[in-house]
Amino acid sequence: MKEIIVLGGSGYVGNALISKLKTQKIKIRVMIHKKQISHAVKTFQGDITNLKSLEKNLHSNNIVVNLIGQIKNDQSTLCQENIDGSINLLESCVKKKIKNIIFISTINVYGNNIKKSSKESDVPNPETYYATVKLLTEQLYRYYSIKYKMNVIILRLSNVYGPKKSLGLIGRLIENFVSNVPCTLNHNGNQLRDFIFIDDVIDAIIKALEKNKKGFSIFNISQGKRYKIKNIVDIIQHMINKKIKIKKSSNKPDEKCLWANNSKAKKELNFKPKINLKKGLGLTFKSVKTSYNG
Repeated sequence: MKEIIVLGGSGYVGNALISKLKTQKIKIRVMIHKKQISHAVKTFQGDITNLKSLEKNLHSNNIVVNLIGQIKNDQSTLCQENIDGSINLLESCVKKKIKNIIFISTINVYGNNIKKSSKESDVPNPETYYATVKLLTEQLYRYYSIKYKMNVIILRLSNVYGPKKSLGLIGRLIENFVSNVPCTLNHNGNQLRDFIFIDDVIDAIIKALEKNKKGFSIFNISQGKRYKIKNIVDIIQHMINKKIKIKKSSNKPDEKCLWANNSKAKKELNFKPKINLKKGLGLTFKSVKTSYNG
């Protein structure tokens, strides 16, 4: 396999990906911007919003995995990293004759979907700023893939959770349980989400790297199952044998239901989630409890 360039290596998914690639002795380089990483791998200083910093560090034998541009409170930064940053990256790849890119997106682009799990062939209907920006960014990759004959794989992830992830719904719930902080559940706890464990996400990215598909492709990386948040709370309470105060709120800040069909990834990438929700919650709780106990 060619040298892998990881953008966004200091994030949760990026850190896990680097750890896995190291064990497989795959040649990698990681772009460092503001945050350093603890891994002993080759790095370079760069900024996805700076065209020159990308151009001077990319080479024709690279495969780029772009993990930058996940949920942020700052909408301007989110837009810059996704839209402007992706234009810089794609222009750099054209100039350096790089043909293979993986971009990490989200199943949020489908919008609210109650009746059936979303498929890649469905027409996206984003309902949040984050999802809208991600969909616009996907379209940039599609355009460059067609115009410049680049091989682009879009991986639309469902809600990622796992050990050491404090951000996100499951991480926040478990930390609240451990620290005895009341949990507030929007949609009165009836919000439905499709969760995927971090190890399965990394497996999917590596399978996409190995597959090296031609042209432009989109894959849902998900469990393909949906769970009510109040039911997840019940599972956690039973698992740790502890009750915690729950505050149910009728507030509806985002989609009530997000879930995605993963049959295409199973067929074409040989992807199959191995960690079910109950096991994943147990592994995540164990990690959080250990960190609190020192």
